[in-house]
Amino acid sequence: MKIKEIIICTVLVMCSNTLLAEDVIDHDNPEFRTKVLNSARSVRSPIDKYKYYRFAIENWQNDESKKEDLDIACDNLFSALFMNKKHISKKDLLNGCSEEKHESWYGQVETKYYPIVKWAPIYPSSAEKSKLEGWATVIYDVDEKGRPRNIKIHESSNVVFNKAAIRAAKKFRYLPARKNGEFVLSKGVKNKFSFKL
Repeated sequence: MKIKEIIICTVLVMCSNTLLAEDVIDHDNPEFRTKVLNSARSVRSPIDKYKYYRFAIENWQNDESKKEDLDIACDNLFSALFMNKKHISKKDLLNGCSEEKHESWYGQVETKYYPIVKWAPIYPSSAEKSKLEGWATVIYDVDEKGRPRNIKIHESSNVVFNKAAIRAAKKFRYLPARKNGEFVLSKGVKNKFSFKL
């Protein structure tokens, strides 16, 4: 982590009213809110990520004009907690998010799986050398922990893209589907990768 990033994180957390030293705090400005959300996405440390999203939630709750950005912050915080297996033990970090959000994360509402992390495939060197473009569609199940399982090629324009597509899909992470308050397996999820030079 660079010195400036450490200072930004420290200023954000310690002052709770500053994102960057040179920024004017203006929660009514959509550009400022976007900067906060982008900063949260860009930090690697889960703790710092949580702090950015809490900063957003604490300052944007109870204001209808900020609801869209607040919902993004809430969903992203829950996703970060889920990815780090902290969505139960650190549930209190989500205070300030809407009841609907809490119901979709923890309640009896049925929800569909939702992608948290998706990776682009690495272009196969043989295809790149041949200037070959194409696509590959994978099919898999999303298990109760949000991980793709039973990954297979559904169809592709050329077998040269198959391995790269499967490798990329293995790195995907999802918020699993919920049914009756429990995370459940989702079968037959498809993802198409395009390979263009």
